[in-house]
Amino acid sequence: MRTHVAGGFPAVGVHAPAACRATLATKARQTLAPPVTFDAWDLQFEGTPVPVVKIHDLPAHGKPCRVISSGKVYLRSYDGDYELSQVEEQAVANRSTPTFDQQPVRGTDTTDLRPDLLTAYLASCRASSTAISAPTPSPRPSPCDWMSVN
Repeated sequence: MRTHVAGGFPAVGVHAPAACRATLATKARQTLAPPVTFDAWDLQFEGTPVPVVKIHDLPAHGKPCRVISSGKVYLRSYDGDYELSQVEEQAVANRSTPTFDQQPVRGTDTTDLRPDLLTAYLASCRASSTAISAPTPSPRPSPCDWMSVN
């Protein structure tokens, strides 16, 4: 007899987890535009394989994602999928990463930066970007050089 958390449900698993992941990959590539990507793996729960899927966010220039057959855009929220109105679609499509803070502040230079905060900031940037994650060859330029802070 399977046990489960009080108020929960018993795990029944999926008969063919690999086939389930393959079908999901096909659907993600062939039924959505632009195609979505994901990571998938099996989680053993109560001795039963349960597929787990993490859908990757689309880049801003790829939003919104549409169902090819209908051309519709949906929002997944809490308990369901909700079709977006044209106004909501435009809001999603026009949303982009702000760039107002990419220019140096006039009248400042590298001496205005706190070394401890700069080190933490650069570590965070390198951890989240493959473009700057590799170590910088010697002689090592100042981090402010590539950040255009002078």
